[in-house]
Amino acid sequence: MGKQNLTLMTDLYELTMMQGYFRNKDRNETVIFDAFYRNNPMDSGYSICAGLEQVIDYVNNLHFEDDDIAYLRSKGIFDEGFLNYLKNFKFHGDIYAVPEGTPVFPGEPLLTVRAPAIEAQLIETYLLLEINHQSLIATKANRIVRAAQGRAVLEFGSRRAQGADGAVIGARAAYIGGVAGTACTLTDVLYGVPAGGTMAHSWVQMFPTEYDAFKTYCELYPDNATLLVDTYNTLKSGVPNAIRAFKEILLPRGITNFAIRLDSGDISYLSKKARKMLDEAGWALGSDGVRMKDGVPAAFDLYYSASDSVRQAIAMEFANQMGELGIKVSPKGASWDDIYRHQFSDPVVWGWGSNSPIEIYNLNYSTGNGNYACYENEAVDAHLNAALANPVIADSYNEWKLAMWDGENGVAPQGAATWGWFANVDHLYFVADGLKVADQKPHPHGHGWSIVNNVDKWSW
Repeated sequence: MGKQNLTLMTDLYELTMMQGYFRNKDRNETVIFDAFYRNNPMDSGYSICAGLEQVIDYVNNLHFEDDDIAYLRSKGIFDEGFLNYLKNFKFHGDIYAVPEGTPVFPGEPLLTVRAPAIEAQLIETYLLLEINHQSLIATKANRIVRAAQGRAVLEFGSRRAQGADGAVIGARAAYIGGVAGTACTLTDVLYGVPAGGTMAHSWVQMFPTEYDAFKTYCELYPDNATLLVDTYNTLKSGVPNAIRAFKEILLPRGITNFAIRLDSGDISYLSKKARKMLDEAGWALGSDGVRMKDGVPAAFDLYYSASDSVRQAIAMEFANQMGELGIKVSPKGASWDDIYRHQFSDPVVWGWGSNSPIEIYNLNYSTGNGNYACYENEAVDAHLNAALANPVIADSYNEWKLAMWDGENGVAPQGAATWGWFANVDHLYFVADGLKVADQKPHPHGHGWSIVNNVDKWSW
């Protein structure tokens, strides 16, 4: 991430055109280039401009070093007169731009370059690179922030970014778009974007007991203690251990700024139970309708795909219902790349459904590929294994049911409540007159069984 001469961060054809201007045109002829776009990304009503700081830094430092000239000479397409001109190259033009963070619209210039043609041509590639990249991220970030309706949104893009520069600059652009902070430490160092974070399930699993994990975290970070309570059993251990850690570690120090995070399970069922426990532990209903204890709100985030209006509606309605219980749920619209980073630490509005009970296995078996609750129970695993081992599917149904609840163990609401099922979504299709699509099974989540699965039986 050190300082680097980016003059050759340009498409080669910019240089070949520059040589053409040098040899066959008036190199000082003034031109005006406008950088604009035709359509807003993601069908939104506006975009957010970003990237100007990097553009200005690039233009102010434009110069060709000896190694650059030697490289261009090695291409065999540039004459010595042009290369000698580049040795003393400097940008003499003017750049007009809207301030970063400004809402912009299709057809409106974000940036205008007024300069000799030979100079304006060189900077085209880099200007488009920075403005396009950062404005896209700032725009998406702003959409998510607006959807959050005043709740804080953080940026965690480094693990999915296009290289180190993309991670740092991307976090900067997201901050311009309105996020409250970032997970990228270097962006904090370079641009002052506040870096932060709490804990994951792996932290809890590293300690002999859940309470030890909570106690240690509170001792290490007493002023930023948010405890993840659903690693093992939310109601039987997570919430009680969090309450104990708050009482024994933080309250004696006069610290009242702490919170729990509930990420998985039957959120409606668990929230009601947690509400009762919090009531008994002293969490009172605040004047704003949010349950509080020692000044700390009962709140958690709920992630959904920002491109899916159905999941957004479900998340919003769930937040409304939890609000009636005094629990503040903050819907977080995000891309799937962002959501996957939270799948083991935050609740997510997933879309599931299958015509086979195998999905119960995938979502709840201790090593199931959809076991985002990190649930482990030998009795439940035994029921699931027995169900899969039965060669007759009808005879296996009882074991599937016992895996849900056998009177002592299970994943149903009266048990571990590993999942909360919010809604069933019906699919509506328009069929042309005369087309018979044959008998259809239920279409769970679109891909569990699609309408064309039995296309071989369709007829006119």
